[in-house]
Amino acid sequence: MRFFGKVFSIILCLIIFPAALGCGINAESQIKVNRNIKTEVTPDDFKVFSLELGGLTDEELYNALKDGVENYFISVTIDGVSFPVSGSELGMRFNSELDLSDAADRISKGLLTAEQIEKELVILDDEKLSEEVFIDEYASYLQFLIENAKEDKEAAEAEKKEQQESAATQKADGSQESAADNSMETLSEEELESLEDRLEKVYGQTRAHIEYSTKSRKFVGVDGKAGEAFDFSTAASTFFDSVKKLAPTMECVLPVIESDGEKFEGSELLKAALEKANNYLSIEIIYNFNPPEGKAGQEKINEKNIMNYIYIALNGRDIDIDTDELTVYATSLAAKYSFVDVKEEEIDKDTVNIIRTGWEVGYKKIYDNVLSSLENAKSGSYEAEYQLVNETKKADKDDLYVLVDLTAQMVYLYEGGIVIYSTPCVSGKVSAGNMTHTGTFKIYSKETNRTLKGRNYSSFVKYWMPFDENIGLHDASWRSEFGGDIYVYGGSHGCVNLSRSAAKYIYSKVKVGTKVVVTGGLSSVKGYSGGGSDPVSVNDSTKATTKSNEISVPESSALPSSQTFESSHVPAESPSAPDDPSAQESPGEQSQESSSEDSSSPENEDESE
Repeated sequence: MRFFGKVFSIILCLIIFPAALGCGINAESQIKVNRNIKTEVTPDDFKVFSLELGGLTDEELYNALKDGVENYFISVTIDGVSFPVSGSELGMRFNSELDLSDAADRISKGLLTAEQIEKELVILDDEKLSEEVFIDEYASYLQFLIENAKEDKEAAEAEKKEQQESAATQKADGSQESAADNSMETLSEEELESLEDRLEKVYGQTRAHIEYSTKSRKFVGVDGKAGEAFDFSTAASTFFDSVKKLAPTMECVLPVIESDGEKFEGSELLKAALEKANNYLSIEIIYNFNPPEGKAGQEKINEKNIMNYIYIALNGRDIDIDTDELTVYATSLAAKYSFVDVKEEEIDKDTVNIIRTGWEVGYKKIYDNVLSSLENAKSGSYEAEYQLVNETKKADKDDLYVLVDLTAQMVYLYEGGIVIYSTPCVSGKVSAGNMTHTGTFKIYSKETNRTLKGRNYSSFVKYWMPFDENIGLHDASWRSEFGGDIYVYGGSHGCVNLSRSAAKYIYSKVKVGTKVVVTGGLSSVKGYSGGGSDPVSVNDSTKATTKSNEISVPESSALPSSQTFESSHVPAESPSAPDDPSAQESPGEQSQESSSEDSSSPENEDESE
């Protein structure tokens, strides 16, 4: 994760309240617009909160208000540190019951005021308007900055060592060439310590919390200790007042107070969290596999191994589901108990036949069933559903689609059968069993400024394009190199990592529903001897280009399909848990951040990164 400069305050450029003027009205909307009025428009100085709405027709007013709510972000600055929070994270919705019939005419005549619209415009989720939610948002961003800074420091040290080795080599062979100083700018130790101190005052020793006791094999409540802590009461109140007014920014300073330490027994919230956490330990999830051909089997998640799939959140009082590990689990079971042979027959340089035969159980059904049991903390027994596979499908090119070639570690954007853009990527980490799933998918959402959260990571991404549960295309500012064989031992939780400029360009071209074809890659590190192509260093100040002749496209990569199919290129054996947090991105990564950042992962609600 790349930290943008040496200064604490990170000012994120947010595009707030886009007014998509001229778009048609949603047919399902219950807002009534009198289409017979063609000439009436709102007064030039008409505003609702900070939305400039002058000179708009009824239809344009509707679109502007709806987009203003649905695309709302607020930039929060606390003691000089800025971070974005989206309205969607707070359960914000546009009120479709708001009466905007003949709105322009009524506004012009003073019969409908901005204050009346403001009062009914927004619907908020009361459960998410709590001080705890505000604290969690701030803490997640501090965690992101700290991880970013540490990774920057490691990268800077590696770069310095490489430059020293290069200088020594030049001196030994008599070369006089002087290397340019490309030293990375990183936080000083004092600055990093300051960030860590702030996080300690948010989620530090003063807060009561729950933790898992390996000795008693259950969750227990722990009292907080005396010390310094932030007082969030005023800031949280100001934050939610700002959100209710659709304010674009908010600034505050957090006072530091002396705390005697929060007592566990004094918090009904913590008691409920503890009871919920221990309920997880009493459940048992059984999955039975009885294929028509091949070996049958049974797999269990219970008190002995359930901690592999749940964890205590950063705040010390919520239990989160580790969708990264859960996806690895589901994928490994699908591979273990499926018996499918996949062959490819090339037709020409643009098309191939995909031939699949055997019996298959899909990972997604396993994932959904286990996730449901975990979310509801209820035991469950499931029977794997098998499908007879005997099909030949022609894979040909569509007008616009994304091709992810896992073998080449490249992402190609096709339009009209021509590659208009290509860029290196880093996909799921093979050594941890987090391989990016192959197959044909569709982008089901486009979001900006999203934090992908999961166990031990919180990754902020500017452009998020999920296509396979909580797996998606997104920028990975913490990486300086892409492509090559990085993904084998240093890949993501499953998402396709891109440079910021590449993600920005692809985001500008694709739409919700755009096809994403994922092909190739390794199914395990077994037998892997390295020797992949060199990674590509990426300078994000370079603008994205649409020239397709920069990188040649291997003909074997052109495997788009007009029909969805699942590939059997999944782990052949149960993979180990991710062992390199620095290389992790969200799930759905899972806010989900969120939930994300990466199922096999990111960065959920959590998404993998």
